[in-house]
Amino acid sequence: FWSLSCGGATNFVDSANISWVSDNEYITKGNTTTVDFNTSLRFFPDPGNRKCYKLPMNYTTSSSSLILVRANFVYKNYDGLEQPPLFSVSLGTAVAAFINLSFKDPWIEEFIWQQDNKDTLPLCLNSIPNGGFPVISSIEIRPIPQGGYYSGMDDFTNKYPLDQYDRIWDPDQDFSPFHTSTGFKTLGTFNTWGLKESPPQPILQTGRVLARREGLSYNFALKNLGDYYVVLYFAGILPVSPTFDVLINGDVVESNYSVKSWEVGSLYFLQKGIKSLNITFKDISFYPIVNAIEVYEIINIPPESSTTVVSALQVIRQSMGLDLEWEDDPCSPMPWEHIQCEGSSITSLNLSFNKLTSFGTDLDGLINLRVLDLKNNSLEGLVPESFGAMMNLHLLTSGNLCLSFSMSKCYDATANATIDAPQVTVFNKKKQTLHSHLAVVLGAVGGVLLVLIVVSILVFVYIRRKTPEFKHRERMKADLQMRNWNAAKAFSYKEIKAATRNFKQVLGRGSFGSVYLGKLPDGKLAAIKVRFDKTQLGANSFINEVSLLSSICHQNLVSLEGYCHEPKQQILVYEYLPGGSLADNIYGANSKRKTLSWVCRLKIAIDAAKGTNLSSSSAIMAKPYLQAGAFEIVDESLKETYDEESMRNTASIASRSVDSDASQRPTIAEVLAALKEAYSIQLSYLATAGAGLST
Repeated sequence: FWSLSCGGATNFVDSANISWVSDNEYITKGNTTTVDFNTSLRFFPDPGNRKCYKLPMNYTTSSSSLILVRANFVYKNYDGLEQPPLFSVSLGTAVAAFINLSFKDPWIEEFIWQQDNKDTLPLCLNSIPNGGFPVISSIEIRPIPQGGYYSGMDDFTNKYPLDQYDRIWDPDQDFSPFHTSTGFKTLGTFNTWGLKESPPQPILQTGRVLARREGLSYNFALKNLGDYYVVLYFAGILPVSPTFDVLINGDVVESNYSVKSWEVGSLYFLQKGIKSLNITFKDISFYPIVNAIEVYEIINIPPESSTTVVSALQVIRQSMGLDLEWEDDPCSPMPWEHIQCEGSSITSLNLSFNKLTSFGTDLDGLINLRVLDLKNNSLEGLVPESFGAMMNLHLLTSGNLCLSFSMSKCYDATANATIDAPQVTVFNKKKQTLHSHLAVVLGAVGGVLLVLIVVSILVFVYIRRKTPEFKHRERMKADLQMRNWNAAKAFSYKEIKAATRNFKQVLGRGSFGSVYLGKLPDGKLAAIKVRFDKTQLGANSFINEVSLLSSICHQNLVSLEGYCHEPKQQILVYEYLPGGSLADNIYGANSKRKTLSWVCRLKIAIDAAKGTNLSSSSAIMAKPYLQAGAFEIVDESLKETYDEESMRNTASIASRSVDSDASQRPTIAEVLAALKEAYSIQLSYLATAGAGLST
């Protein structure tokens, strides 16, 4: 068990022999106080939307991937204002509950959470406008019985030690079954081996039995319209075996269900899109009986923002020296301050009125950005060239110093030292008529405009003359560099068009550009990659890529056959592999013909890592597709063909590889070692199972 006393000053052990620790090491915000003599709490008058705890996910050795998270919220008029707060609670990127302490105080929320191989889980209290200060008294994490809660998708409260997993089981008096019924209790012991949820014996020893009429009904008030998971428990505490139908919201979901004497059973139902819940047990023979009911709301977890974007934002914050409380995900459960999102994509960034003197770095990493507000700062000079490549970007820069994409376009002639300000004669106002005043003003304005037009034309002509010469000189220099690297063959753009038959057959597309099938003059097939990025930054990246690929040779790396480097053309020519991409073989048309086994996929990953290890020893960066639990993301076609430890180890190293903090990502050597270990485990599993190696 892991138990956190929010606002507690010291660690202690309670009457149930459960150890509690102070929350001082898990959060730096908020103030603390005590109510009802010994109940501590932490409240958050701090500005900002999120107040987050980082709950440790590595405290338990339980093999179950599910955990129970329980939070206790207490107000008890600690501030004397008699204004209970309203706020929301989120786990990870999901808003999990809304807490209204004017309705119930204290308020307990329980969540069953799928662990995702991360070291921590953010639990955040999120302010609501005019809702008061969020407040919390305790947080508990408990293991869930392995395999439990997966199927189908007395006057006291029972919990630990009666329930070894410390779940809370409330009596059903608050739900008032519609028709007269009787409570029964027996001291017999039941064998719960068949129930993965392992309900405690005191729960099975008590039950509600219909005394008369045809049905026993429960009505549950649901908080939200949504999907709900229902678990029903039955134990044969009567000397007879009743048979009955189970109805949910009037529909029969289980017919002729029997509860045999001294046996236990359970039913599981997933109800989608409901806003009320009625559970009815309709009599067929003898009397319907139910021993326990669990109802869980299914919360959709929004996808996390790209780790590349999160890293870019943190670099921006640090390089610009901004004091912003940016932590966890920038878009969910609610956007960071100064940020607007659509889904998990950042579309607007407001950095106005921050006294910025530079653009910082990595702004061009926000590829979906549509509005960048830099108004009223102290920026001066050229706007970064990379902004020009962001076609949908609306850049707001008013209120800065001279700021432009071209130094010749500053808003004021005096802002550029290379342009002389025109001399204007000032006349004696007493000797001039209104007509002469107007003539002077018009003449001065006309003179200024004429000078600006002439200077602009001269600068434009000079740049037009110099730019082609400069670009040609730079390109020749780059070509000479690539030849000195012993790079592969240099193709002309005309040869590339002929090889691809005017770019007829597309093999694939990505953020970098398109790949076409080509046939070289010697008859060899090739995969020809045409880049989208034609900027100078893209040209530098292209030259570096040619340099890197020309310097390495490995059996697990696609070889570079040649390149084309001409004006506005950056093309790479690779050897063609007819087997298709890995994505085609796992998800595409090839997967329908043959399924890649888990051991085969591991071997591919190891070979790829070996090739990557040759070209780089830095940390690996992958796309953030591993945001679910280790077994939630497993390909359905691999069901029951893999070792769980092998899969868990692979998912763990993959999850670490997309950590938003680059310093926490493993090196490619560490990735390779982890994959080899997973591969060995899978081979042992197959040998034990007597299976052959499928490829």
